[in-house]
Amino acid sequence: MVSAPPPALLPELKSITRLSGIGLSYVELQPESWGSVIEAIDFTELRWVDLEGANVTPREFGLLVDRIVSMDTLALRLNSLNFDRDLLENDEARLWCAKLHEKMPQVKIDNGWQRDTSRAV
Repeated sequence: MVSAPPPALLPELKSITRLSGIGLSYVELQPESWGSVIEAIDFTELRWVDLEGANVTPREFGLLVDRIVSMDTLALRLNSLNFDRDLLENDEARLWCAKLHEKMPQVKIDNGWQRDTSRAV
């Protein structure tokens, strides 16, 4: 299990060159660490987020979706969110997916990764 970076390093992480996508597949973090990581992500330029195989619970998935939809969704470029199929077996996670789709219908919610050239970094 990996720990999130110390809070003192989070501002430095934000200064990293903007990415078009972020892959957190098969990352295992403590639940409280997921919150820190989600808060540190700059979603303004991201087109895709990959969480396949990550130990994201419906609660952390909710934090992620809430963070995304609380931003100016018209300015966001996000068009793909990938995660494990198992997450969709949970009613809470399905509600978060519906909330994301309602605010950002252009986002393709994948539960099976299919890399294409539009996701290239």
